[in-house]
Amino acid sequence: MSEEKNIGDRFKMTDDSGEQSMVDSQQSIEEPLTTYNLQPTTRMEVPHHPQVEKKSFKEYLLEGLMIFIAVTMGFIAESIRENITKHEREHHLMEMQVEDLKADLPRLDSAIVRNTLKMNRLDTLRLLICDATVKPLPNSDYRLMYFLHRMVNFTTADFIATKRTVTQFEKNDGFGLIRKQTVSDSINYYYQVNEGIVVQQNYHREYLNQSYQLSQSIFDIRILNDYVTRADAPLMLQSNRPFNLLTKDTNTLLLCASKLYTARGTLFLSINAYKSQKARTERLIALIEKEYHLKKE
Repeated sequence: MSEEKNIGDRFKMTDDSGEQSMVDSQQSIEEPLTTYNLQPTTRMEVPHHPQVEKKSFKEYLLEGLMIFIAVTMGFIAESIRENITKHEREHHLMEMQVEDLKADLPRLDSAIVRNTLKMNRLDTLRLLICDATVKPLPNSDYRLMYFLHRMVNFTTADFIATKRTVTQFEKNDGFGLIRKQTVSDSINYYYQVNEGIVVQQNYHREYLNQSYQLSQSIFDIRILNDYVTRADAPLMLQSNRPFNLLTKDTNTLLLCASKLYTARGTLFLSINAYKSQKARTERLIALIEKEYHLKKE
């Protein structure tokens, strides 16, 4: 009896424990997940920034000073580079200026020679016209008058200065590059004088044109048409044909002679200006070559 009881108790315990196990499993499944349940078994380490040692005032001051020196040195280097570039450009412009001045010298020589010849012809023509008012002239004198009339109105011997470099100065503020004030002033004055020469040449052309207008009523166009070009003009002196004036009116002849005299005077002033400008050109060349150590040719 007791054995049966023990066996029954064992079965009961088994059933009870099995039922209890099933209940526990069900409870564990139905139990909600909580933060506590999700916590890992091992705690994670949180990274920390390393502690930086604070700099002293002297260190900050030293860093600031180094930055300032670096910026200053960069500025100085850039300024030096710009100055070198400016000086190289200035030297190049001075070389060009000397070349222009040397090109002007033969032009001035030519203007002096050609205009001196023209002035002498104006004098001769004026005197012949004045003579024609008081007496008849031989045919050779009339031929000479026609020749001189053709030549003085054909001849143009103006001086035009070379402006290649000064144009660069004006466009790109080149005068600001010239460090030597004496050179800058001399170049400016040189081209101011050239402008005055151009004005003087225009005066001469104006008075010569006035005399030419009067001469149309004195010289026969039919004769002039046979000697159209400059090369044909000397043939007048060799011709045997008669050369006569269209008019012997004293007032007309004297008025024309007066205009020729004025034209001659303006030309005389131009020639003097050419001579002065030639001497000025030579001095300016010597000055620039000396100040910029340019090799003389």
